Amino acid sequence: MSDPLPLVTVVIPTYNYGAYVGQAIDSALAQTYPAVEVVVVDDGSTDDTPARLAAYGDRIRVVRQANQGLSAARNAGIAAATGEFIALLDSDDAFHPRKLELQLRHLSANPGVGLAGTHHFSDPARMWPAVEGDPAVRPVALDELVLRSPFSPSSAVFRAACAAAVGGFDAGLRSVEDRDFWIRVGAKSPVAVVAAELTYYRVTPGSMSRNPERMEHFERVVLDKAFATPALAGRWAFRRKALGLASYASAYVFFAAGRPAGGLRRAVASFAWWPLPYAAADVRVRFGRLRLLAACAANALTRRGAGR
Repeated sequence: MSDPLPLVTVVIPTYNYGAYVGQAIDSALAQTYPAVEVVVVDDGSTDDTPARLAAYGDRIRVVRQANQGLSAARNAGIAAATGEFIALLDSDDAFHPRKLELQLRHLSANPGVGLAGTHHFSDPARMWPAVEGDPAVRPVALDELVLRSPFSPSSAVFRAACAAAVGGFDAGLRSVEDRDFWIRVGAKSPVAVVAAELTYYRVTPGSMSRNPERMEHFERVVLDKAFATPALAGRWAFRRKALGLASYASAYVFFAAGRPAGGLRRAVASFAWWPLPYAAADVRVRFGRLRLLAACAANALTRRGAGR
């Protein structure tokens, strides 16, 4: 008799996302990987989320708590999980039917790997991309995790033991909490990414521009935490490179929020931190910093001339 497949617990935190949470749950229940339990953490929803969850009966487990934020909700789901592996799924995202099958194939064959992500897509019309055979899997170095997140939160599957080893998600963070977790896991065990679009990541209009100061603040908090660890302490040049990339990301968020003057200051700060070009693997757009700097400057001058 063959050994039973390891159980995967899909943790779905939700707060007032009744319109979307059913799609997330359905995608978790429709996996080709058969050993799955679904734990939904209702983080104090005041919409119709409780009624929508009740309709699933015993096909899911529901944890209810007063609103405490995303990190605390994820931690509550992890604490309630009985699986050897944890899969994160935000309640407005969804899984490709083969997602867990392909990730568990790699994780089971490579017991040293602590976490595996996937590629993602955001166009709902593409559900679901064809996946033939076994997609390539590449390792993700700790340095890459520090510079940027190479996968979305809903794409991550990790060993429950890894979450316990790093203490779960930092409930004090209100942004960038996922990358903080990846960094802490990556400092202790290898991380990989399955090179296939297995995660649907919903883009909500205006989501990036809601609070750019908060995103900027917590980005810096996460980097300060990372460079205080033994794995990264003393790497002053790499720290400047990371801060330059963080300033670039912040400049883009301010620009997207219609605040080009703030974006311009942060674009300039990016070059002050790291005047050298970034490698193609570090950025998504060639000459992106220069283009953003020019766009912020032009937009800021136009607004100034218009008296805005």
